[in-house]
Amino acid sequence: TIATAATVAIVAAIFAHGINNTSSLNGIFPIVIDAIQAIGSAILGTATPRDDAMFKYGQDGLPLCNDCHCTPGWDEDPATFECPTDPPPPWKYDASTIDELHSHEANNPLLLHCNPYDDEMCDTVPSLQRGDDTVCGLVYDYELPETEDAAAAAVAAATQQEGCPLSNYTIKTFRDEDEARTAKAVVTHLGHCGVCSTTKDLAAYMTHIDMVAEGRRCTNRALLSREWGRRCYEDLGFTTPCATIWAHNSINTATICRATCVRHLFSPANGPEPECKLNDCLHCDEIESGPNFQLFAGRTRRNSGLRTPIMRQCHGFAGIQHEACPMGVVLGESEATPSTPSSEDE
Repeated sequence: TIATAATVAIVAAIFAHGINNTSSLNGIFPIVIDAIQAIGSAILGTATPRDDAMFKYGQDGLPLCNDCHCTPGWDEDPATFECPTDPPPPWKYDASTIDELHSHEANNPLLLHCNPYDDEMCDTVPSLQRGDDTVCGLVYDYELPETEDAAAAAVAAATQQEGCPLSNYTIKTFRDEDEARTAKAVVTHLGHCGVCSTTKDLAAYMTHIDMVAEGRRCTNRALLSREWGRRCYEDLGFTTPCATIWAHNSINTATICRATCVRHLFSPANGPEPECKLNDCLHCDEIESGPNFQLFAGRTRRNSGLRTPIMRQCHGFAGIQHEACPMGVVLGESEATPSTPSSEDE
């Protein structure tokens, strides 16, 4: 392709220059990658390909599978598939919500100093707390009001955007949603907490709904330098630990799924109804890189209730609606956000 030819020519010129001036490579390469990315985006596009002939699209502009926002499971019979009855969570959050969540600080973010794709003994610091029905909760540092009237006033003030008194929080994995509710913790995603469980990482996901162009750019950088890849994801707003697992994931997928993904550069993310299966590239990523990413990241868009133009299985899709200032949950006056969507047969 044109992009490939341009890439080869530019990289060759850079290496020819760098042979006698290696100290300049660190400054030149990111600029070159951005230029290559611009060429690639002009050819490939900057968003997930849309196919109006294959899918219906909802009023929010996202594709529907059998009139549903999520898809049957890989082994599920589409003929018996029933879409969750609860309305899908919002897929766009306003700038004020995103900015507020980004401003909150985790007291104990998990750290990652190893590569789980190369090291079977890799673990986070502190260690991951795994479990079947776990949820990741945020316990905010907040002194509870002494009276019910004071508590109601605090909720009203937050609702009226008079300033959120919440800022610092402790990330904690709870055995289930009931335990989180008892602890007045805000459920931020299903499953155990990981290196992407902070509200800053949540805000980054909300900001970059469709990471097609950003993902290509950061993967290109990661293939040249893992550190450059990490910094690229940091520039998107992800914390360093979360950016690290993203860089590891990108390199692993690009290495294992390269040929498959090249064949699907222009393919829609999902195949036709009624299965609406992921295309082979995304499926390869899901199988080869997904398990480690989900294990160490903790937060994914699906288990956080964040929709994207890529339709995912209904199973494990969280029905979470995030709040900029969840005072009701912190004060115990409203339940933690519901997690799993219900179906008509449940």
